[in-house]
Amino acid sequence: MPEQQQLAITDLLPIVVNDLFGINPHTTYAWAQYAQNSWAEYLEAVQATE
Repeated sequence: MPEQQQLAITDLLPIVVNDLFGINPHTTYAWAQYAQNSWAEYLEAVQATE
């Protein structure tokens, strides 16, 4: 049986976490800061939809 990879929430882009779990963008921003993830792609997506 092939080995399965586990995916952590920190592996997802913040914009995906917002949509997937219905979490406030400010909350996912704080979580990403704790995880030290880049927010460049998220900010680009937000600016594109405004």
